Amino acid sequence: MTVAVIRFPGTISKASAFPKLQESWAKKKPKAILADLERYSRYFCCLIEYRDEFAIPDSVSEHVKRLASMPKTTVTWPYVLQLLDALEKEEVSAQQVRDALDVVESFLVRRAIVGLEPTGLHAVFKGLWNKCKANRKLLVENIVTQTIKFPNDDEVLRSLKEEPVDSRVILKYLLIQHEFSLSKKYGFDPADIQKFTIEHVLPQNYVGGWRRRFSKERHRVCVGHIGNLIPLTPSQNSSIKDDDWGKKKKRFKGSNWKTAREICRYPNWTASVIAKRSNGFAKWAVKRWPDWPSVLKVKKKGAE
Repeated sequence: MTVAVIRFPGTISKASAFPKLQESWAKKKPKAILADLERYSRYFCCLIEYRDEFAIPDSVSEHVKRLASMPKTTVTWPYVLQLLDALEKEEVSAQQVRDALDVVESFLVRRAIVGLEPTGLHAVFKGLWNKCKANRKLLVENIVTQTIKFPNDDEVLRSLKEEPVDSRVILKYLLIQHEFSLSKKYGFDPADIQKFTIEHVLPQNYVGGWRRRFSKERHRVCVGHIGNLIPLTPSQNSSIKDDDWGKKKKRFKGSNWKTAREICRYPNWTASVIAKRSNGFAKWAVKRWPDWPSVLKVKKKGAE
């Protein structure tokens, strides 16, 4: 489908993609069809599962690696593939590519944080390359429409401070990127970032000593907030389960994860601690993934 969108920009729907390709290939020889597919295949593979052996220039590899580790939003790939293809052909600079990928990443992460589905993004991205190429400001202008929102700082801050996020598909990506920001000396394999588990410090089960620290209502409000969530290996997570804070704290001190070690400075795990961590995480997130329409002073046309 991605090849069809690139071949027929702005005129193709998901339903008509393959029939349109079949029609265009009807009079072509097999080698010509394979060449059609091969042009973007290396970059396509990188976005599915990043590996250093694929042909991504070092200058942009980290940006592509991040996109590959996010929940897959394939509707953006026609633009990304053409962007990388243009870089290989030296039609755009590495800096332009990095800037454009930063916009795409922030757009996807912010939308995922506030719980917006990728519905409608196909119509935006299928003809995007022809409209803006690698021009960052034009890119922002064309992805913000009357129905597609680029969430602003207030919306992202509110979601991360006030709402449960433990069901957000972007959660693992948020936690791993925060871990990366704390330390470059990983206690885990960065290639296996989807294999860690999410620990609710205040357990999801309302049991034991936690009943004395949290009312049932306070537990319901706090348990899914970002300030209560940390990354742990599956073995670390399963070994502590619903233990009280004292026992968990002892285990966290020996964790490979800096996030886990850092929270050991709190003598008690309370609602105010969770709120403090949520606020800190939210402030970090809006800086990490900027509100590009505001940064570039692009007028937002509407809201979804």
